[in-house]
Amino acid sequence: MNGERTRLPKRNFDYSWLRGFIVSNKNLHNLNGTADYLGVSRQTVVNKINNKTPFTQSEIANFARDFDLTD
Repeated sequence: MNGERTRLPKRNFDYSWLRGFIVSNKNLHNLNGTADYLGVSRQTVVNKINNKTPFTQSEIANFARDFDLTD
């Protein structure tokens, strides 16, 4: 290898369940509440749900832990 990284193809995820969870969750209520929870802007949350910006591993782990989304 010459030190160059191979770029993986962009993966699109279906976040429709997450969007429904956000709207129905009594602590998040909506995208604004989710933005507050994540410490980002509402537009950033919109971009994440629409696959324009990826969720970080820590955001995913925090959601799973804080909202008991693990099996």
